[in-house]
Amino acid sequence: MSQTHFGFQTVDEAAKAIAFVSKVADDAGISVGRVSGDFVKFAASAKTAGIATETIKEVFASVAGAVGNLGIGSEQASRILVALSQSASKGKIQ
Repeated sequence: MSQTHFGFQTVDEAAKAIAFVSKVADDAGISVGRVSGDFVKFAASAKTAGIATETIKEVFASVAGAVGNLGIGSEQASRILVALSQSASKGKIQ
């Protein structure tokens, strides 16, 4: 099956990812609209690099939590996720 649902195998998997991102972003006080696309890109890069789904979620939750605790905002969270996506796509994250 091709990955046509934002990099996820099924609509259900995509819906669960959206719910997860929304909850984590809300808990951290950051804009879900700003980081949701970055999460999808990061997840796709990380999956391609062979990183487990649970690890991807843990990294995202940790980044969002740190951003929320430091009060640095959604734009910085977005930049961090873009950097992680780029690193994962280059095979620099294991």
